[in-house]
Formats: sequence, structure tokens, C-alpha cells
Amino acid sequence: MRLQQSSHSKWVFVNQHGRPYRSIQKLFQAACRNAGLSNLTPHTLQHTFASRLAMAGVDLRTIQELGGWKSLRMVKRYAHLNAKHKQEAVEKIATLFGHNSCSVSQRYSQHPFNIASIS
Repeated sequence: MRLQQSSHSKWVFVNQHGRPYRSIQKLFQAACRNAGLSNLTPHTLQHTFASRLAMAGVDLRTIQELGGWKSLRMVKRYAHLNAKHKQEAVEKIATLFGHNSCSVSQRYSQHPFNIASIS
């Protein structure tokens, strides 16, 4: 595999004949094997990419453009927020209203879909 040097091609990775790869699966598996990684797929990387952008505060429309998804619905399917990120979001609003963020976070973690129970 080599990186395409010409800016005249729409392909980034090409084979020795200058043609784009039809599939990266074998290349990806070899790279994972060489790096000692298991249970990793390109699909996993799509989820990680979208999730980390979302947790960094990047808006969904920008994530859509960067990831090449055709709809925001697909972006929402790929961009998952981890529990710590959700907890930190609740702590921000708790601090804003002068609540003890620790007790609010504990209640939120016990009832993650019942935000109205936070008083």
C-alpha cells in the first residue's frame, strides 16, 4: 500500500498500479496483527471516530461531513457518549444551580433516564 502523491486523484490509498483498493480488510487485518490488536474492525473505528468527536464537543453536522454519513440519523447511531461524559454533563448543570455535583451524579447514575428526579 502506498499513499497517492498526486492531488489529481480522488483516491488516497492506491496499489502499485495506481488503482484504488477495492477492500482494505486484508490490509487492516495485517496492520492489527502487526500492532498486536484483536477484535478490531474498520467499523469499530468509525464508531470511535464519531464518538470521540461528539465527546470533544464537535457538532453533529460537522461529524456527518467528516465521517461521510449521508444523514444525521446515521451520525447519531455512530456517535455514542460514554458514561463519564454524561456524568460530567450533569455535573455542569448541577454546579450552575449550586447543587452538590457528587450527589447529583450519584442519583443520575442510578436513574439515567429520569433527569426530572434531580432536585
